[in-house]
Amino acid sequence: MALIVVELQMGHRNKGNHVQNGIVLKTENYAACCTFYGEKLGLPVIFVEDHETWNITCFGIGSGYLMVETGGIGAPPEKSFAQSPVKIRLNVDDLEKSVAEIRENGLDAEIQRHDWGNVSEINDPDGNRIALRQHSSVYTLKS
Repeated sequence: MALIVVELQMGHRNKGNHVQNGIVLKTENYAACCTFYGEKLGLPVIFVEDHETWNITCFGIGSGYLMVETGGIGAPPEKSFAQSPVKIRLNVDDLEKSVAEIRENGLDAEIQRHDWGNVSEINDPDGNRIALRQHSSVYTLKS
């Protein structure tokens, strides 16, 4: 089952002709991270490039992409904020359903309920933090 990621509104363009969002994630445990994002989270593969000294797998996330590359440093089970101040946030249509799907795929995931919204926080094999969040219209651009 594929994780359902909310599509970004692309009708709004920022100055500079910005047309798409992407995240480039350098990994130490490249193969394990690709399995995690593709098989465990169910993100669709856009393309794969295998080279002698580096590899890339590009996954779709909404109307953007997550490009997983070799050449990073892992720190499982979770990188500190000093090691990586970034958390990848994936807003989903149905958090309960998405968490059930990733549990079926072997991930240990729980929903945390807060006054500002509901999330499920997990880590990839390199210790990068990921949060699934119930989508809220507060993140939608207004025309």
